Amino acid sequence: MMAELKGTPITRGGGKLIRVGWRGVGYSVDRSIQTKYRIWKAVLLLLALAVGVGTALGAGFVFFNFAAPLIAKIAPFISNYPQVWWLLIYGSTLVFGGLIYWHIRAKVGEGLVRGQTPLDEGRSVLEQRQRRSLKRKRERFLLLVGLALVWFVPIEIVFSMQLFLSGIMVFLLVEGIYFQIKTPPKA
Repeated sequence: MMAELKGTPITRGGGKLIRVGWRGVGYSVDRSIQTKYRIWKAVLLLLALAVGVGTALGAGFVFFNFAAPLIAKIAPFISNYPQVWWLLIYGSTLVFGGLIYWHIRAKVGEGLVRGQTPLDEGRSVLEQRQRRSLKRKRERFLLLVGLALVWFVPIEIVFSMQLFLSGIMVFLLVEGIYFQIKTPPKA
């Protein structure tokens, strides 16, 4: 008579679940690959943040010192609203840099699990966002504290950066609330 198997196929085999690629395909890997993947994700995130800040500052320098004076000769309103242009520079750097970071992270993860069979086919981007959204009250509390710090603590931060940081935090708050309402309660 066979003994009753307990746990998921991942834990029965002693493996760890990691999700890699654009679709977040699940793989059962040993602890060393999981550790490598976590280290690579952290290194790539720090690198993406450093490159993103450098790119935003460099783009602002080039725009305001070279492009804006030339464009202002034709359209003078360009020089009237520098904070709007900074906000556009920050936002575009976040979007395009985030896509590049996500792509590189996916390729690194796929390289680490090359040759292994996936456990599932992954999830759509919307389902991945739903699983990672900030639905808990303690997570939302930290976002509200972050918003209060950005707007009410007397720190030297320009208005466009306040709007940019606030926009990210408000997006995460709204996303968490939306997915909490949209997700049916567990039975």
